[in-house]
Amino acid sequence: PPPWLSDEALRVLGNVKPGTTKRIYVRVAFASPATEVGVKADAMKIYSPRLHRTLLPAKSPDGRFLEPILCPPFSAHGQLLRGGPENYRTPLAAFAFRNIRGIDPQKQIAFELHVSAERSGEARTHQEELTDAEVQVYNLDSNELGSPRLLNIESNRTAYFEESGKLTQGNFDLLLRCRTKGHSLCLTEECLKMVRSRQSFVTNLLASLFMLWLFSLLTIVIAVFCSTFVSWPIAVVLTVVLLLGHWAIGQLGDASQATLSRNVLNDLFRGADPKTSQVVTSSMEALTGLMKVISAITPDIENFAVIEFIARGVMVPIPTMLAALRVTVEFGIPLVALAFIVLKRKEVAP
Repeated sequence: PPPWLSDEALRVLGNVKPGTTKRIYVRVAFASPATEVGVKADAMKIYSPRLHRTLLPAKSPDGRFLEPILCPPFSAHGQLLRGGPENYRTPLAAFAFRNIRGIDPQKQIAFELHVSAERSGEARTHQEELTDAEVQVYNLDSNELGSPRLLNIESNRTAYFEESGKLTQGNFDLLLRCRTKGHSLCLTEECLKMVRSRQSFVTNLLASLFMLWLFSLLTIVIAVFCSTFVSWPIAVVLTVVLLLGHWAIGQLGDASQATLSRNVLNDLFRGADPKTSQVVTSSMEALTGLMKVISAITPDIENFAVIEFIARGVMVPIPTMLAALRVTVEFGIPLVALAFIVLKRKEVAP
């Protein structure tokens, strides 16, 4: 197969049986800033050297070409929603809420919007100027459109607003626009949340303190275990290594990636002889196996990440607390037992 085809593309193409058809999508991105491009339904055609013919876009049952799917650009922080003051030229994001029950129509329902804002080259605004966003609710059941609300968005800060309970029940869409020209909102799948109920802050604080206490307990156990057979300076370093081992391997990349050795071979040893290629491949496979072992025997401290829940005002989930407790028990009890055995057999000078 061609080297530029990804593993996912090879898997999809490999599942295509002879004599059958499969729909494919071609994504076209325009890199020119501040430029708008018009696209017709039959603008894209693909020539197949294997079939010796030109493939046309798919058609609808009435024989017309299907309209292209227009997607906004993406950034490292999510899907970009370009801003502007005009409705007919400004993109619109619609968040679908379906089968929402148990809402009091007489009350105001709270929403949370957590997005980051980016400025393009055409933005001539002050560095500290906020990004304006407009939200509006459209209820599909009653065909009623709510009044627009203007929000001041701070990048990577949660914005709070309320909507009528009459509109936010059943099936409804929450419409979002960016109103500041030259700014863009970075949208993710979890950037908008609807607050269904409220919990006690004290209970949430105690749950987070409990998780932090478990992490402190695990750190003390690992430190005591390391100090039983090495001196205290080395024990400090070894404790840090054991705590950050699982996290560090996760930052380096997926240890189970099947194409790791192939990527290293193509990038660093391009054109090498077969013996060198075999040595590099076997070495990378051994290194991948070693990383898997280290990742399995070191605790995953990401289970103790509780600060984000407190900062966002979200209830600490019970599965998160159970995961932190499981890590503490699985790694704490064996290390305490080993430290006890080592200390019991060690001779201490009077």
